[in-house]
Amino acid sequence: IATAVRSKNFKYLGDNIYKINLFENSKGESDIKLVVNFVGKKAFVIKSISLMILLSVFLSLVIMITFFYAYRLLNKQRNVSQIKTDFINNMTHELKTPIATIGLAIDFIRNPKVINDEVMRENYLNMIDQENKRINAQVENVLRISKLEKKQYNIPKSRQNAHLLIEEALSNLDSQIKEFGASVTVELTATSYFVLANKTNIVTSLMNIIENSLKYSEKKPNINIYSENFKNSIILKIKDEGIGIHKNARKNIFDIFFRESTGDIHNVQGCGLGLAYVKKIMDDHHAEVDVKSKKGKGTQIIIRLPLIS
Repeated sequence: IATAVRSKNFKYLGDNIYKINLFENSKGESDIKLVVNFVGKKAFVIKSISLMILLSVFLSLVIMITFFYAYRLLNKQRNVSQIKTDFINNMTHELKTPIATIGLAIDFIRNPKVINDEVMRENYLNMIDQENKRINAQVENVLRISKLEKKQYNIPKSRQNAHLLIEEALSNLDSQIKEFGASVTVELTATSYFVLANKTNIVTSLMNIIENSLKYSEKKPNINIYSENFKNSIILKIKDEGIGIHKNARKNIFDIFFRESTGDIHNVQGCGLGLAYVKKIMDDHHAEVDVKSKKGKGTQIIIRLPLIS
């Protein structure tokens, strides 16, 4: 007699049904079958391996993050190594040129004809003096940047006339301006111009900016310097018509040792310290410095210094 014994929730669900014969005869036949219905099979399987899946995902994320961090670190180290190499090469070139010039000047002075010619002797002595100052300026830039980076540089400040600081910077660069055959237009229209500043550092910063305008030009440099007042500040603008700065490089222009690596820019002497120094000094003076530039169209550096009464 056929008998059906089943559990209360048993249902035939196709793929989840498992059958096996019970009490088979010698021919492998049986009238009794055990039928099992595996309810919630997928949920059971997923639940049983869910911990393993979560651990696998977690470990995969850890490996990916570690790989990304290692890649960034390696890339950073490679960039630092490249910057270090470029800096050493540029600084070597910066120092080698004046040293060679001084050596030549000394050889000329030793010449009997020059020794007896007071005018020529004075010219060569002036050349030695200028090149010596140039070497000293490069060494001072490196030392200043190092101290500023470590915040060991104490900058005393006093009441200064911003217009006079611009005039002094131009006076210090007079020989270079003549050497480049540059045209410099100065329009100082600000009516309030007294600032709390360190004279030496602000003048040096202005000189660094103007020197860049002189060096980074494919033709005779044309430089315009303006001043104006805005709220409680004096705005200084130094604009040139040089080779300009590429859009991708502008965000790094104030980074230490950074020099744009496209075009002919590396044909120009420099160590990537000038604008980095400017940014550090302006930050110390609670001032703002910004750059506006377009490749092939020139560059404008804007400095905003807070006024004092």
